Amino acid sequence: PAALEPRQGLAHDSVRSIAEDASGAIYAGTNAGLDRLREGRVEHVRGVPDGAVLALLADPSGEVWAGT
Repeated sequence: PAALEPRQGLAHDSVRSIAEDASGAIYAGTNAGLDRLREGRVEHVRGVPDGAVLALLADPSGEVWAGT
């Protein structure tokens, strides 16, 4: 999709950070948690607090780290 917003599954329309993992999945840190865009679908990432995700970092091994 050219733009992502809540109607496409994004948790919140305010994206604070973006990162890409080793497989090419895109992560969006929003005001309502962390979402992942993979294979054309947006899914909410569980295990991360549902508050604002302010920073994302993809490390050399492909892991994505979230700062809240």
